[in-house]
Amino acid sequence: MRRHTNPKNNIQRCHLGFTLIELLTVIAIIGVLAAILIPAIQSARANANMTKSVNNLRQIGAGGLMYANDNNGFYPEGGFPAIRWHNQIYPYVGEEANIFRDPAGYDLNSWVDFYDDRELAFDYGYNSHINPYPGSPLGENPNSVGPRSINSDVDQSKIPWMHTIVSQNNFVFWCFALDESMTGKDGHRQAFDPRHSGQGNVLWLDGHVSSHTYAEYMEMANNAGGGRSFCTGR
Repeated sequence: MRRHTNPKNNIQRCHLGFTLIELLTVIAIIGVLAAILIPAIQSARANANMTKSVNNLRQIGAGGLMYANDNNGFYPEGGFPAIRWHNQIYPYVGEEANIFRDPAGYDLNSWVDFYDDRELAFDYGYNSHINPYPGSPLGENPNSVGPRSINSDVDQSKIPWMHTIVSQNNFVFWCFALDESMTGKDGHRQAFDPRHSGQGNVLWLDGHVSSHTYAEYMEMANNAGGGRSFCTGR
């Protein structure tokens, strides 16, 4: 026997929409997906920032070595305050100021600019003991002068050239006596900054780049005989 349905029942059923249980189920599924995807996205962004920072330092290091090759082997000038090195490297990186900016930096004022008046918040600090310019406090102290040229009799692979820094464009030996609590946006301007998931990047004098926690980097300095020996190779 054929049954007949009431058209009104169909219309009412169409207008009922989702039940409360169905809505809660959808919300729960969205929450689970978000809990899975958001950390993955954040991790991917952090990895991309780390890679960009390493590449920036490699390019700056390559620019510094090209400068040395054009200047009788002498490295770009350090010293305190470090007012020269970035302008000496600048043309060797195509006058691309953003190479000196870390993608995870804090955009803080660095008090320096380039010779074409472009201003930038520096996120990489230069070892001021490397070829300190004449007349600078470090340049006048023989005990604080590190390698001046690529021909210096030192192990370039063990002397830091540049590293991720809180906000200034140079660092000196006593910065290795700072505590890790001095890092971060509100930390000491010359402190090594492990901003990439607890790690910071270091460009060494031979041009290679490595990543380290704050404790690892400070241990390297201690093993070298302290900050001064670490920065100068003496």
